[in-house]
Amino acid sequence: MEVLEVRKTQKVGHSTLSITLPKKWTSEVGLKRGDAVTLRSEGRILSVYPGSTGVEPATRDCTIDGEECREPGMLYQAIVGSYMMGFDSITVESKRPLSVASTENLHQAVQSLLGAGIVEQHPNRVVIQNFIDPSKFSIPLLAKRLHTLLDSMLRTLIDNVYRMDAQVATDIGRSKMEAARVYNLIVRQLLSGIQDRSAARRMEVDSPTIIVGGRVVCRNLAAIAECLENIANALLGLASSKKPPSKKNLEALTELLTNTRVAVEKGYGAVYAGDFLQASLVSKGVQALEAAAVEAWSAVQKTEKDPRVSSLLTFAIAEIRDIAKFVEGMREIAVNHSLLKSSRYVDIH
Repeated sequence: MEVLEVRKTQKVGHSTLSITLPKKWTSEVGLKRGDAVTLRSEGRILSVYPGSTGVEPATRDCTIDGEECREPGMLYQAIVGSYMMGFDSITVESKRPLSVASTENLHQAVQSLLGAGIVEQHPNRVVIQNFIDPSKFSIPLLAKRLHTLLDSMLRTLIDNVYRMDAQVATDIGRSKMEAARVYNLIVRQLLSGIQDRSAARRMEVDSPTIIVGGRVVCRNLAAIAECLENIANALLGLASSKKPPSKKNLEALTELLTNTRVAVEKGYGAVYAGDFLQASLVSKGVQALEAAAVEAWSAVQKTEKDPRVSSLLTFAIAEIRDIAKFVEGMREIAVNHSLLKSSRYVDIH
């Protein structure tokens, strides 16, 4: 253990001794005036931990009744929800052996959780353990990972509009799954930040407004990943069509995806820039993307005679329109965040 420095005690009142905390340490752990700390006494050693629960908080465990969660998808939601709520050990128990459907549901849920795995498995009892160290993941870092995944998915789609194959579509599907895992961890982190303010500061979300907005932004990013997977599957369907789409419509779709990439980049960037003007200007790109999507939709309806081709193309365009709505939602959060402090545009008294 590193010794920061030696400090002398000072007498406060009639019998209490006090010491000041080193500035370097308080800065590293995000402690400010008025924050709580935990003192732990072990013989002659007194340890100080930031926050009201200490650096080694008691683990939080829960048990899910596998028999009661019998409806389709119910067990999946219970496991993922428990992970998001911060439980470190999740036990699924059942009086009878878990059904094949429940077991599949359980494994699908575990696959959607970053840093969690099955540590004990029996026919009627499964224990899932989380191994994530929350102090290692700030929310901006996780959000950046989400955006990086989206940007990679968009670049892959743009490069494969004319030649989508099963392997590329599978790769995009894997990226969507990774985005879902990152989002689940983000929610877990944000909810823990609500309970522990010092933890929130370490994760760089130092106000309730940022926590609420962060969840909305990251949910929108995860939803965009789902839209991109749907577009990849539509392109895969087009690649197997007997009659290929017109070159002009594919060119329009490529341009739409290119503009979508720009819009997502600007929406995400505005959230963390904290600039009111930058946030406000995101609307222009969203409106232009929406107008271009409407125009492309109309062109497909007029020019594509094959019902299957027309349906797949309009489906892909509809997904792009949904993405525009998600980016607009991010713009709203970006504006809100930019108004948390005074600027040349707004003076906060």
